[in-house]
Amino acid sequence: LTLADVNRVIKENLQTDNVHYVFITADGADMQKRLASQQTSPMVYNTKKPAELVAEDKVIADYKLAIPAKNIEVVKVEKVFQ
Repeated sequence: LTLADVNRVIKENLQTDNVHYVFITADGADMQKRLASQQTSPMVYNTKKPAELVAEDKVIADYKLAIPAKNIEVVKVEKVFQ
């Protein structure tokens, strides 16, 4: 496979119309609020990281998911596997 082949297949098959995201967090209500308000979420590391990674993380932190609040569901861990 070439890079061009991989990119072509991604463009032909990957779409974002009905993507489902799953987040695991200790505070689902807070996560729900932050997602609905499109609050940025910068990465925090406990060790020094390469400048390229930090630069990429800044772009990702500001990426807007645009999830309508009505589409955000918080599921308690006790109910996940029922």
